[in-house]
Amino acid sequence: MTLSMDDEGLILDLQHRNRTLGKIRSGTYGVNPATGKSSPQRSDTFIITSEYQHFVQSAEDTYGGIMEEWQPQGPGPAQWRVVTDEIALDAILPPGPKSPLSQAYEKWTKGGVQRRCNGVLERKSGGPCLCKQQYGEERWWERAPVGQACKVTTRLNVILPDVPDLGVWLFETHSYHAALELPAHVAMMRRIFGTEIPIPIRLFLTQRRITRNGETKHFPVPAIELRGLTAGQAMAALLPGAAGVLAPGSGPQALEAGPPPDYLAEIEQAHTRNEVVAVWHRAKQNPSLTVSGKEIEAAAKARVQAIDQAVKAWQALVEVWQGTLAELEEAFRTAYDGLDPQAASAELLQAFRAAVESEAPQTPPAESKPADMTPEQPVEADLVPDDAPAEKADPAPPAPERKRPVGAANRQTLTKLNTLFGEAGISGDARFLWLTQNVGVEVSSTSQLIAAKADEAMAKLAPLIDARREDLAWRIYDTWTDLGGTDEEMVPAVCLWVNHNTKRRGKPVTLLDEVSNVHLDGFHKALCADPGKGQITPDDYRQAIAAQQEGTS
Repeated sequence: MTLSMDDEGLILDLQHRNRTLGKIRSGTYGVNPATGKSSPQRSDTFIITSEYQHFVQSAEDTYGGIMEEWQPQGPGPAQWRVVTDEIALDAILPPGPKSPLSQAYEKWTKGGVQRRCNGVLERKSGGPCLCKQQYGEERWWERAPVGQACKVTTRLNVILPDVPDLGVWLFETHSYHAALELPAHVAMMRRIFGTEIPIPIRLFLTQRRITRNGETKHFPVPAIELRGLTAGQAMAALLPGAAGVLAPGSGPQALEAGPPPDYLAEIEQAHTRNEVVAVWHRAKQNPSLTVSGKEIEAAAKARVQAIDQAVKAWQALVEVWQGTLAELEEAFRTAYDGLDPQAASAELLQAFRAAVESEAPQTPPAESKPADMTPEQPVEADLVPDDAPAEKADPAPPAPERKRPVGAANRQTLTKLNTLFGEAGISGDARFLWLTQNVGVEVSSTSQLIAAKADEAMAKLAPLIDARREDLAWRIYDTWTDLGGTDEEMVPAVCLWVNHNTKRRGKPVTLLDEVSNVHLDGFHKALCADPGKGQITPDDYRQAIAAQQEGTS
């Protein structure tokens, strides 16, 4: 065995390691006031925790948020925590012969780790994988009872370049898809750059969806990406002789390449959320050489917030406008030198709304007689003798009949149309605005629609309903799992809530496809309610199931 100079003075049979400074989390545990029990609490941003206060203080200064003392689960000492303002963190894969990533199937209890398995060998007992023996070879985690099988666990050690010291921060995830992707991604980076240099990355959460057995689920997956380098530049590091071929801008198109993109200007000019997100994604794929990713992200957040405020201001303006939508848009352009209302700020829209409201005609109050008014003079009818024959009064004119258009939609069609509006989340006067924009008719009641226009409206509502259903299913799944619920429990919990809280004419629902969007929305609102104010939790569902089982036993 040949020893290097670096090996002198070291114990060679010990596995040296970097000091762990703290943990990076995407959620935490908190006490539910309604039950007094701890349950997972969702976080839209990364959370930094550590036993070292000065590290967390530095994270607060760098990533935003407010530092606080925090008690993690278990009997350990108190630590420090900051819920940051960041949804992505710049990080570094530490160098060294040992990979910064490790993973295993693990089962934990209050007594610590009970099993740690690589899918073939259970390391603590030295025997074969116990879960496969109990639940079968293929997708055994789907058949195992809740909490009985091991969880896939992936741990990644990273350095945070904006926080003091060179120790590592541990990020842990139980995501199945992350277990498939992170090891391959880390291994590829280490093959390209070697094990002796730090590798700049970005750690972030991406949203995925999967459709199985007719049901679509959305879920977050932790991911990493190479920071500051394109794929061509990375491969050029692996194959130096190919640098001229693989480096960006080396092809014939490079001769015609224009100036580098100005992502901040593009974000400022974006008029919709989707446009902002598209620019942000392009900036992540092709990083700017002059503006940091953090600046671009901050600009994107600010622009999205401004767009949301403008949308609300526009909706409020439409509600007070007495004319058509086309007339409103033309009036706004006239008032602001041709500025399109879709490009206007919330402040301009609010100012125009105030002007519209101030010019709106006021309904004069009904005339009333003063209390001290003198008696009216008798009219001719008062002077008719009592014994005079009564005159027949003229019949009151009939009330004007509301005319329906020729070819009007029948009652059954209108009932279905209004039901679909509810499924799409469009109600009240918003229905008429939607009909104007999407079907080209101006009405104040759906009964004024002809059958052809009602059919056209229903056809155009269908994809909106499907999209809303998918969005609601994702929101329910996200909130349910954040509260500690499992995939297997979610659909039965939704069905139980719907059957208990709605008056159903037919048989009880047993599948998610049998639940309306209206009821899905109601279930999600109950999940998001404050404790003690109508909130439901996975623990509530489990207690209800236990009560049912006791009642039938």
